[in-house]
Amino acid sequence: MDKLPALPHAPSEPLPELDEFLQPFHGLFRRRASQTAMERYLTGLLTEHPAKNCDTLADIVPGTTEQQLQGLLTQMVWDETALNQRRVQIMCALPTDGDGVLIIDDTGFAKQGQHSVGVARQYSGTLGKVANCQIAVNCHYAERTVAWPVATRLYLPKTWCADVARRQATELRPKSWTQKPGLLNNIRGGLLGQ
Repeated sequence: MDKLPALPHAPSEPLPELDEFLQPFHGLFRRRASQTAMERYLTGLLTEHPAKNCDTLADIVPGTTEQQLQGLLTQMVWDETALNQRRVQIMCALPTDGDGVLIIDDTGFAKQGQHSVGVARQYSGTLGKVANCQIAVNCHYAERTVAWPVATRLYLPKTWCADVARRQATELRPKSWTQKPGLLNNIRGGLLGQ
């Protein structure tokens, strides 16, 4: 699979390489509108634009709106687990040198407000300090010729798990607190189930 280049601007038509990559995933979307929104969203992520959110992507990607992109992420029906399983199956089928390793790390995302799920004052190795941020536990496969993400899980601080009103405001299901190694076990269990 060839690497898709960063784009100086978003084209109005689907990129042939991206369209080919997305073909195996089309059956996971119930409606054509969802397929189109995913293609436009990913096209926007491939641009060189420095700030990538639904608002800015709608401004730079022809043929979409902020509402369509937000709808893809929050309301349109598609199975995230099935999509990731199919993605990992496709990546595992690629030829490799066989000398790959799994890299596990957490990543911090600095945040301004308090409303994003999991945001709290916590230590972030990415930021190198305690800061208002979200933390994700990541697993990547890497070898000399290829590297790709395997899975990511959002870490929820204890305060989020205990705060019923905050969870309801973000439509987050009740959840018991899981330490970061527990999230890694969840990732591993998902991989073994494939």
